[in-house]
Amino acid sequence: MRIDGELFKIVEDKARITMQPNNYVWIPINTSNKHYQDYSKGRASELLITDTKVCLTFIIKGNAVKPLGNRLIAQDLNFKSVDSTKASLSSSQPSLTSVDNQSLKEIVRIQNDFSRRRRMIQLHVKNLKKLRETRGRQRNRISDALHKLSIKTVRENPDASFVFENLKGIRKTSNGIKKSKKLRMYLNRWPYRLYQSMVEYKSDNRTVYVSPRGTS
Repeated sequence: MRIDGELFKIVEDKARITMQPNNYVWIPINTSNKHYQDYSKGRASELLITDTKVCLTFIIKGNAVKPLGNRLIAQDLNFKSVDSTKASLSSSQPSLTSVDNQSLKEIVRIQNDFSRRRRMIQLHVKNLKKLRETRGRQRNRISDALHKLSIKTVRENPDASFVFENLKGIRKTSNGIKKSKKLRMYLNRWPYRLYQSMVEYKSDNRTVYVSPRGTS
């Protein structure tokens, strides 16, 4: 069982898990672990509970700034593909070297398949547990596909820094203009931030975010 960081808190070397409002379960932490003092400086992100052990995960932000790579790869994340533009920084004048794209058809297929399954479940089954299980399986399948894609991308470009658009707030309605139902559906399914974060922590080089304002 996995418990998100929102449902537990570290209090005096114990993990306090919220079961209900004002109802908690306390699990002592093994503070004698040689790495615990360093890890505890980070933010507790997840608690994994199995039949034999309890594992605590921390997010640690390193003090050292990652270096800028010798090349830049600007990636445009679309609904069905990742378009990459590569530029060399070996000379004083950056130059484009190549443009290619990677298909996201497998992720689109997974999303469409699970969407159809949920509609069928909603028509014939009133048990919400089935819907939650379907969403969980969909999330795991997409996460696995993005892990494989991000690993392949970083390994093939170990000397590059990746450039992404800062798309924070793109799902919100702006200037009073309502998005169509179909566009809202695609935006809600679009796992752009998950892919960006995977590339960012797997790459040894700095990841750059730029504003997409004024672009097509």
